[in-house]
Amino acid sequence: MRLSKLIRMLLPLAFMLGLSSQLFATTVLQMNLDQLTVNSESVYRGTIVSMEQITVEGGGGELPALHYKVRVTEVLKGDVPTIKGEQMAEFRILGNVKAMNAGRVLPAFPVIQSGTEYLLFVSPAGPIGLTSTMGLGQGCFNFTRQGDIEMVVNAFDNVGLFKGMDAASMPASGPAEYAQVADMVRAAAGN
Repeated sequence: MRLSKLIRMLLPLAFMLGLSSQLFATTVLQMNLDQLTVNSESVYRGTIVSMEQITVEGGGGELPALHYKVRVTEVLKGDVPTIKGEQMAEFRILGNVKAMNAGRVLPAFPVIQSGTEYLLFVSPAGPIGLTSTMGLGQGCFNFTRQGDIEMVVNAFDNVGLFKGMDAASMPASGPAEYAQVADMVRAAAGN
């Protein structure tokens, strides 16, 4: 009798431990701005001009992906081709249009919308041509304004963005001044 009571008491604990390990598996390695920059293939500011649902072949099947085209206004790292007088970048990430438009994406994935301007840290493409923003939502920054000052903030509210860096004037979280962030990216990229 006592053993069954002990099992009933431990069962919820075992369930919670299993759930916590699943939640831990969905976390992303936190990177600061220097790490985001160094690990990115390219870093640029631009406006999403199109988002198209595609499929890519991999692992013996087809995966849903989103193909983005970006009108680039400033390159902080890497090379972006010029097409008809405009710098244009393209990248493909795992996902689908319905989920993206509904704001239903996997935890830590950024929601990237057509017509919106971003500061993007784009990782190198994998073997099937897919990429992502570096650190998922860590490498996708929205622009905001505080008065006349342009600010950027990522999907994690910039938490840990300047951790371990010589950036005493930068906030521990919340929007950061774009001009300062851009200068720090250029320095980390060696530009």
